[in-house]
Amino acid sequence: MRLLLLADYAECHPWSPAAWAADLAHSLHEHGHDVLVACDGADDPADFAPVRVLVRDERRTARHAHPLRFARWAGAVRARHADRACVSLTHFAPGDLWIPLGPPTMASLRSNLLLRRSSPGSMAAYLADRPWLAHAAIAERQARAAAARFGTIRGALNAPAGALPDGRIGLGFASRLPPPDAAHDACQRVRTRRTLGLREHESVVLLSGIHLDRPGLHEFLAGAAVAEARPIVLAPAYRGYRLHLAAERAGMGERVRLVGATARMDALFAAADLAAAPFAAPAGITTGRFVCDAIRAARPVLARADAPGAELIALAPETRPGALVPNPTPEGWGRAIDAALEPESLARARHASESLSCQLGLDVLVDRLVVCLEAHAAERVVNPA
Repeated sequence: MRLLLLADYAECHPWSPAAWAADLAHSLHEHGHDVLVACDGADDPADFAPVRVLVRDERRTARHAHPLRFARWAGAVRARHADRACVSLTHFAPGDLWIPLGPPTMASLRSNLLLRRSSPGSMAAYLADRPWLAHAAIAERQARAAAARFGTIRGALNAPAGALPDGRIGLGFASRLPPPDAAHDACQRVRTRRTLGLREHESVVLLSGIHLDRPGLHEFLAGAAVAEARPIVLAPAYRGYRLHLAAERAGMGERVRLVGATARMDALFAAADLAAAPFAAPAGITTGRFVCDAIRAARPVLARADAPGAELIALAPETRPGALVPNPTPEGWGRAIDAALEPESLARARHASESLSCQLGLDVLVDRLVVCLEAHAAERVVNPA
């Protein structure tokens, strides 16, 4: 299939939503599809090689967006390559299949304003550093109108497969991590634990996310403090001082390892025995990426029922890759941690995670993308209007 992939600014940082663009382009190319990428800008266009890439502005940086210009340019590119089925990963221009990455502009703005809890001066500086926000909101509104006119299929990554309540088509959960490899995993585990000063016999739980203002952190830490397993908690958090204070209040000061914001989540998963997702999912902001990556890395997961990605555990076969914590109080977390770290329970959940891992790779996601595009093409032939 001949494909056009529209993307916003392609950053090299692996935790940027736009990092999906390069990985999807490579996976589609490896499956034999003829792929052309059109993006607003890129840290390094060579990241897409050998896939051909068109860049609107080679001098574009992550801080200097022009959403309306990019939207017009993307429309022109799509018109020039009308023979290609179009997959759009940007909020600013729809495709035949539209999967905007990251939250919409206004949802992201509201989240930052609420979570920062900063002074008016700090907020003014935040807005002044992003003068393109109003243009982004306009471009998104125009894109939604165009998608409605042309019958675009709205898709969603890291959502349960099938029709969603909001009218989108869930493409299932997918991870960009490589499939688990037992030998590599064992070496990574030893090396990472040695680096972090962790002993092999210690039980280690990897905490999801860095969003310390969202509900769930204090209950989880208090539960880990009373758990008989006395686990060590690895915490990737860029606001380390706040997490340190929370750990001290919960009596976990000596058992929390702050590793900061990192791109090497594969190493942290290898070092951990268990992953924990104690944060509730705010609407429109967070996906189930952490839970999905944990299972892809063959690590069992404990998650509260309303955590992003909890569906992966709830919808799993009889042997689940972890467990849901229906009562996310300190007592509930303590009991859940002890039960999950029992050797037999841990082995069963680990086996379930390994079995489910193969369904969470990019290969499966690419197959779903192609099926959606073929269905859209067939519908256009049947109903040219």
